[in-house]
Amino acid sequence: MSYHSSYYTSKGNNKVVNQDSFLIKEGTREGYSIAFYVVCDGMGGLSSGELASSTTIHYLSQWFDQYVNDWIEKGSQLNLLKNALLAEIEKINHLTVTYGQKRHIQLGTTLTAMFICDETYLIAQIGDSRAYQITPTYNQLTEDQTFVQREIDRGRLTIDQAENHPKRHVLLQCVGAVETIEIAVRSGELNGTESFLICSDGFSNKLNQDDLPLLKQSIYDHESAAKITDELRQRGETDDITFIYVDVNDQGAISC
Repeated sequence: MSYHSSYYTSKGNNKVVNQDSFLIKEGTREGYSIAFYVVCDGMGGLSSGELASSTTIHYLSQWFDQYVNDWIEKGSQLNLLKNALLAEIEKINHLTVTYGQKRHIQLGTTLTAMFICDETYLIAQIGDSRAYQITPTYNQLTEDQTFVQREIDRGRLTIDQAENHPKRHVLLQCVGAVETIEIAVRSGELNGTESFLICSDGFSNKLNQDDLPLLKQSIYDHESAAKITDELRQRGETDDITFIYVDVNDQGAISC
C-alpha cells in the first residue's frame, strides 16, 4: 500500500490563535506500509486550547516513533496497537487534567486519530472532530460525542433541529476536562482504492458533496485546499479549519 495526503489548516475569523493541531506520519517500517493521521481541536480560550491540542499532537508523535517498531517486532497485532494507543491517550488526558488543575484553568481538545497498516485501519476518537471514508460520497466513520448527537440518538432531536440548537457545540467528551474519558474505537479493512478525510468540526460543519472534487484535487495542488476553506468561510464558517485528505492505493509504498 501507499498513502498520499494533503492537508490545510486555517485560523478562524475573529480568532486570536489557531487552536487546531494535526499530525501526519507516512512510510514503511520493516516491510509494512504504515500511516498515522491525527486532528485535534483545542478549547479553553486563547493559548490554552492551542496548548492542549499541540501538546496532544507532540505526545502522539513521540508515541508513534517509539512504539511502532516494537509493535512490529511483537507481531503487529491490531489489538496490541489499540491497547497501546488508548493507554497513550489516557496518559495525555491525565497530564492535561493535572496541568489545568495546578493552574486553575480549563482546557481540553478533541482528538481523531487514524492508524493504517497495510490492509487494516484503526480509529480512536474523542469529541466532534471526524473521520470519513470517501465511497465516493462522505461516509462518516466516527460519531460525534456531543449533546445534540446524543439527543438525536435518543430520538429527541432531528438532524435539522440539531444544526441550529443552542447546545450544538457542547461536548460530552474531550481530552483534558476530566480524569475518566470514553474513547470511541473503530477498525476496518482496506481494499486498496480508498480515500479518507480526517478533520476538525470547523471543516465538516459546512462541507457538502460539491466540495469533493476540490478535496480530491488538493492531493495535487495546495490552491485547491485553500479554495475549499474559502468556500466554507463564504458559507458562514467562523471556526478554525483543519483537514487531512488521504488517498490509499496498492501500487507500493514510500519509505521513511
